[in-house]
Amino acid sequence: MAVFYKLYQIMKEGSADQGKWRVRVVPQGVVTTKELAKIMEQNCTVKSSDINAVLRELAETMKTSLLDGNRVVLDGLGAFKVTLKCTGTEKKEDFKI
Repeated sequence: MAVFYKLYQIMKEGSADQGKWRVRVVPQGVVTTKELAKIMEQNCTVKSSDINAVLRELAETMKTSLLDGNRVVLDGLGAFKVTLKCTGTEKKEDFKI
């Protein structure tokens, strides 16, 4: 499992961070609700009495997909992705994760 990222330099003139380097997560694909359901179907039974098990499995499956560098889209709920927060640096070579 890996999070893929790309360094970029802030070029906006007048910005307090102009010239500094930042990091941006690069999604490796999209995992939809239908695809998650297929994975979950392999891992558990889906009956109304098993709803708690299904919700726990959904959380674990989403976590794995996110840690694999994918975006997770749950129809009618929203899209999820991993983000990073960092402090900008003056030089690219000074940037550390």
